[in-house]
Amino acid sequence: MRDEREKLGALHAFTEHIIPGRWAELRPHTSNELKATMVLLLLLQEAAAKIRERNPVEDEEDYTLDVWAGVAPLHLTTGNLVADEKQKDGISIPTHVSTYKPG
Repeated sequence: MRDEREKLGALHAFTEHIIPGRWAELRPHTSNELKATMVLLLLLQEAAAKIRERNPVEDEEDYTLDVWAGVAPLHLTTGNLVADEKQKDGISIPTHVSTYKPG
């Protein structure tokens, strides 16, 4: 996206999807920041995903092989919040940031 208004609209939608309420707290973006930020629009005709909620199911002959089979669960979590050390003193962490849990 090259149009500034379209880019800002996309950044707004993305930010609000990830952390609702965050956009209203942000300072306005500068022209240089917008020029340095790339926003891609991907039109998907098809998409595929392999999602497993139970144990794997292998072909019976595969169980004779000396190969590990299983599931490695992945979890998206947040770590400890780290404030910018240059920000003014006394600024508290907004609730929507401190209680954020990735979906």
